[in-house]
Amino acid sequence: MFNKKIKLVFFGTPEFASTILAKLLTREDFEVLAVVSESDKPVGRKQELVEPAVKKLVREKSITVLQPEKLDDEFYNTLVAFEADFFVVVAYGKIIPDRFLNLAKKGVLNVHPSLLPKYRGASPIQSAILAGEKETGVTIMLMDKLMDHGPILSQTPVAILDKETYLDLSNRLAVIGAELLVKTILDYFADKIKPCEQKHTEASVCHLLKKTDGEIDWHKTAIEIYNQWRAFVVWPGVYSVIKIKNREVMIKFLELKLSDLKKEHLKSGEFLVAEDKLYVVCGEATVLEVLKLQPAGKKIQTAQEFMHGYLKI
Repeated sequence: MFNKKIKLVFFGTPEFASTILAKLLTREDFEVLAVVSESDKPVGRKQELVEPAVKKLVREKSITVLQPEKLDDEFYNTLVAFEADFFVVVAYGKIIPDRFLNLAKKGVLNVHPSLLPKYRGASPIQSAILAGEKETGVTIMLMDKLMDHGPILSQTPVAILDKETYLDLSNRLAVIGAELLVKTILDYFADKIKPCEQKHTEASVCHLLKKTDGEIDWHKTAIEIYNQWRAFVVWPGVYSVIKIKNREVMIKFLELKLSDLKKEHLKSGEFLVAEDKLYVVCGEATVLEVLKLQPAGKKIQTAQEFMHGYLKI
């Protein structure tokens, strides 16, 4: 298609980024000069160092992997030497300083999993699910010095399925985003598309998730809590202190299901057992079925195991 390969430096860290990078690596018209990711992180009780997903992907390939602690002058000079056509940024995890944005000849592209300007920020997929949205999408934009503010090159809408969790939707958006990114790079490099400024007055912002975002308010309706579980199933999860036989137990709810039951005379946050199934009462007399849960300090349990052990049923 072109006389020379399009040279890329890829910035990204988690699985979402790895899926997109994998697609770029299949293209003969692209050359990935380097991969930039966050540092290896200690994980689990033993705090063993784990490599980022993108680093694992290219471990067997002859591609430079950079994991700078600081985006300083030394790193700046390293990037200058690549003479890249594009930098591609996908869930990198660090804020890229303004002066770095002019180093790539054609600009710095960002893959953002929302229909910008909606859901700018760190948790667009989770925020869309939490809000009960029926549609989200993927945006490819040119980065500028403000967060998710740059001009748009391409977008594609994506329907959110009723039972889809964050993990399901994230995986799907990564695949869709990878295809859109390839097409956008080729078209923009060939001057077939022009950047379009975002409608900044319509922007909304989502925050970096905190552990406390997972705490359940049982006065909310079943669908609101179900969406909270769908959104936060990977992290921070959803949890609550439940009173069981005059003692309080911290419980993490690992799998929930919407129910058609209505219970007018029970308090929100109370367990209910019917036909060997475990339910919990929510706001407006709505009900959720509990399929899997984990009391603090205990192993993951099915609803039946929990009922026999804690509720003595």
